[in-house]
Amino acid sequence: MSQQSKYWTVRTLKARGWTEALQKELLPRPQYRRNPRGGSIRFWKKSDVLAAEQSPRFQALSPGGNQ
Repeated sequence: MSQQSKYWTVRTLKARGWTEALQKELLPRPQYRRNPRGGSIRFWKKSDVLAAEQSPRFQALSPGGNQ
């Protein structure tokens, strides 16, 4: 899922400074999609991620800060 997508995956979030702990604390439960290679892919609405990135908590705790 690209930057232009309405949804972002863990890979995109990690590139933006999100840790697993921050994902659990600041974001709603993820949606899941079956991965054709097995397992599932977690993803969140881009708008939810961007809103959470504006929070003081994310600003203070994310390793990379807001991208």
